[in-house]
Amino acid sequence: MVQGVSAEPAAGEGVTRLQLRLPQGRRMVRRFADSEPVSVLYALAGALLGRPHVLAGCYALHRVARGEADAAEVGLPAGTSSAAASDALLEAARAGDVVSGYPPAAFDINTTYPAASLRAQGFKTLADAKLLNSAVVVELM
Repeated sequence: MVQGVSAEPAAGEGVTRLQLRLPQGRRMVRRFADSEPVSVLYALAGALLGRPHVLAGCYALHRVARGEADAAEVGLPAGTSSAAASDALLEAARAGDVVSGYPPAAFDINTTYPAASLRAQGFKTLADAKLLNSAVVVELM
């Protein structure tokens, strides 16, 4: 299990497999719930690369807001409630902004064809972003 990313679900209904093509030719195939936000890919890639991404902050808020994790578990200030996480997540989404405490992006994630950044789709689910059973490319900036 990768720190800050929900456990990998068992294969079944509502679960998809995605391949992350990482820098230097590495690849990772993992299962995700179809309902996970695209920001989970940024959280996972950031953890694997040792380079946190601003969308990982949005994913952390998402997990607290849904009651899947407590604030300390995902690196948010202790005592952050699910209501506060929901409010921060909505405000970040409205502003198109990022969550404070995360550095500027050191990488981006793109679809394979046509090549397009997923950054603007961070709040969509994997299903809504049409990423089910696909591959994405992690590129260093």
